Amino acid sequence: MLKKLKSFVQFCWMSLRAYSLYFVLVISLFVMSSILLSTLHRQREANYLVQVSEEQRMHMGVVYFTLKNMADVVFEHVINQDDILEIMALAAKTTVESEQERLRGLLYERLFLTYDNLQKKDLRQLQFHLPESVSFLRFHQPEFYGDSLKGLRYSVDQVNETRKFVGGFEEGALFPAMRHVYPLFAGHEFVGSVELSYSFLAVRSLAYHLFPAIYTLMLDKEIVVGALAPGREKGFSLCGVSSRHVRNNLVIPYIKQELMESDLLSMSDFKKLNKQLRDVVQERLAQNQMFAVAQQLPGIDKVLVASFLPVENVRGQPVAYFVAYHEDATLKSYNQRYFMMQRVTLILTILLLLGGLAYYRQAHGKEKYQALATSDALTGLANRLHFDLVLDQALRQARRSKEPLSLVMVDIDNFKQVNDTYGHDAGDRVLIALAARLQRAIREQDFVARWGGEEFILLLPVTDGGQACQVVEKIRVAVAKIVVPAGADRIRITGSFGVAEFGEDMSRDELLKLADQALYRAKASGKNCVVKA
Repeated sequence: MLKKLKSFVQFCWMSLRAYSLYFVLVISLFVMSSILLSTLHRQREANYLVQVSEEQRMHMGVVYFTLKNMADVVFEHVINQDDILEIMALAAKTTVESEQERLRGLLYERLFLTYDNLQKKDLRQLQFHLPESVSFLRFHQPEFYGDSLKGLRYSVDQVNETRKFVGGFEEGALFPAMRHVYPLFAGHEFVGSVELSYSFLAVRSLAYHLFPAIYTLMLDKEIVVGALAPGREKGFSLCGVSSRHVRNNLVIPYIKQELMESDLLSMSDFKKLNKQLRDVVQERLAQNQMFAVAQQLPGIDKVLVASFLPVENVRGQPVAYFVAYHEDATLKSYNQRYFMMQRVTLILTILLLLGGLAYYRQAHGKEKYQALATSDALTGLANRLHFDLVLDQALRQARRSKEPLSLVMVDIDNFKQVNDTYGHDAGDRVLIALAARLQRAIREQDFVARWGGEEFILLLPVTDGGQACQVVEKIRVAVAKIVVPAGADRIRITGSFGVAEFGEDMSRDELLKLADQALYRAKASGKNCVVKA
């Protein structure tokens, strides 16, 4: 073996000098093909990530629309009632502190149970304001009232000025929130406003149930934290992705729980992911535009996508990013296809180089050298041509030695259904998984190859039909344990096996025909079984 290898190396070295131009041409084609494949792959990935960003924008539009509708229902059917409007009208007219205190108590008593129930539906804040942006009653802090919000709460000021609804994301002294501020009218008289607010926990909870992913909110440190009351900044910490943004610490336990439930990542791996993203997204965050990036952690067979959706406050200022993390099977299939194409390109390049060597050797009257592709590009098993050579040699040996020999045809059950349901990428992964399982399951003296399509073939030397059935039954059980991921689904497969024993006077084609007929009967017998001819 070493002598042949040495001879081959010497021959390659001498031939290389003579056909260097051909060699350079083939290598150049390989490099250009690799660059082209890489460029197309990156472009395809970039286009897909744009689609992911757009989907995220639509998802959050649905979430915001849902919360707005919920707030509208509460306002129309609970708040905008004659008795409540009468209380606010009286409170707006009186300056007597004791009278305002009485009216405040009536309003609190009227809506306390309602507010308690709304909190269970994730409503965070219910606050009434008198004209001129004066706080009248905070249900979350009823002991604090009478302070002016003018200049502090833009949404409340706008409602007082325009007498129209104002809604959207807004920072605040206690917490930033999705706020919905409605004007209140007693008849045609403006008597104040009411605010219904949802915290980010409510936003992410609704998003998680509608569009499962891991969500967080990155808040602009200067704008949002600067608006907090003294001491409230302790409830926020720097984001792992950006030094310019903070997150609410209340979100962390939810992220830990959802990571565990979804089996996406461990918390430590999630931190590593954010650390990797930090270098990738810093510049893009400053542009205040939506985008998505894909990352893959070392040792983890998952492609993870993080999409960043900019959030503006009610003033129109960019103040936050809504971030969603999820596993993406489409990008993973893109990567697998890209690597497969690169492998095919490499194989073709090798074949061209070997073909050039063979042509040069033949043209100069030297020892004939011919390189044959002997393995299947997708599965890595021997291909049909290689198997034919091995089978012919095995049959000659069996005739001389009078030893038994068996042939097994293998077919994946319902493979067309897999392709139709999950796509050809999933079908390719099934073929690869089956090939690997067959390679591990056969004995040392056995030989396996891909026959074509979803069919594989096994050669069992020194094995009669009965022994072959026992061997193949173990292989059948092993195949039935294969599980191939396809997005959120798991593909389980089975195989049908046709066994044929070689007879002394039997031709190669007759043996193959017997195995094929046995396979046909296995299919007809309900599949997932072993049938001997």
